[in-house]
This record gives sequence, C-alpha cells and structure tokens, in this order.
Amino acid sequence: MNAILYVVDNGIEWWALPSDFQLWSTVYNYFAAWEAAGITQDVLDGLRDRVRLVEGRVAAPSAARRSTAGSGTSRWTPWTAAMRTGHRRVGTGL
Repeated sequence: MNAILYVVDNGIEWWALPSDFQLWSTVYNYFAAWEAAGITQDVLDGLRDRVRLVEGRVAAPSAARRSTAGSGTSRWTPWTAAMRTGHRRVGTGL
C-alpha cells in the first residue's frame, strides 16, 4: 500500500519505485487487481465519507454521481491518474 501511495504522491512511473519497496511489477499487479475489483474506489469513497462526517456534513455528497457502468469508459480517479506514464496512458497507444 505504501508503494502505491508513493507512486501517486510523487507522480513517478511504476518502474521508478525506489528499491526499498517491493518490485514495481508486484506493486503494480496488486494495484491493478484492486482497481479491477473496485476496491480503490471503495477506499476513496470511504475516506471521503469520513472527512465529510468529521466536518459535520452528511456522508453521502448531495451532488449526483454520474455512473459509467456499461458505457465502456471509466471515471478518472487519483488512482487511475497513477497509471499515467509521461504523457501516454498505459495501454491506449496515445
């Protein structure tokens, strides 16, 4: 988990993880599995809810969230931003 946060915080590429973390491919495989299972979004939603409760607001935001389920596109999250490699997105060919 610390290695994933390190990638997100520092905006580095996966292969550039310092040697005091596990191999970059191991860290990436964990991240990819969690992202595919929706775990990363659940974590972000839970953290957002906790912050809102601490601020004295209701946990669920009042603005509607747009669902992309079944549309073939995914939403941007800080976790998917970590997938960026320079100006190219991994696997898109752009």
